[in-house]
This record gives sequence, C-alpha cells and structure tokens, in this order.
Amino acid sequence: GCNRKLTLRCKEKELVGEVPGARYGHTLSVVQSNGKTACVLFGGRSYMPTGERTTESWNSVVDCPPQVFLFDLEFGCSFAHTLPELDGGQSF
Repeated sequence: GCNRKLTLRCKEKELVGEVPGARYGHTLSVVQSNGKTACVLFGGRSYMPTGERTTESWNSVVDCPPQVFLFDLEFGCSFAHTLPELDGGQSF
C-alpha cells in the first residue's frame, strides 16, 4: 500500500532568453487502461547535484538517468523504472 498523496500541477511561465530544444524537456503522458488512469513521466534534464556544483556551474543541467516514472493518480503513488537500454542517450 501507499499512504502518500501526489499532486501534479502545471504552471505556465514566460520564457526569458533562447527557448531550449525539445531534448531539454520531459514528456508526460496520461495512460488509461482497464478503467484506471496513470501518468508516465519520461526523460529530460535536471540540475546537477548540489555537491557537484561550483560557482561557474551552479545552474548547469545534466541528462536525467534513463528512467520512466509512473504516477498512480488514484492512490498517489509513484514508481521509477530504470531502462538500461537507453544508456546510450535519448532525444525526442
């Protein structure tokens, strides 16, 4: 079982500067099967871990590990699955 509640919220923001290419984002898909709904979050980039940042690279981003995150909207649970087949890189 799971005892945590999950809330997903989207915010629109005005972008400043050059818009990054598509490979810098995440893909969020809603999947419906057998009367259940779940969200699948895939790919993207994230900020470097705090311990690896320097003054010059504070806002640097790195590719996310090849994982797929599944969110169960009914129970508020999430699961991460590693996909080693994507170790060589990904773009979408």
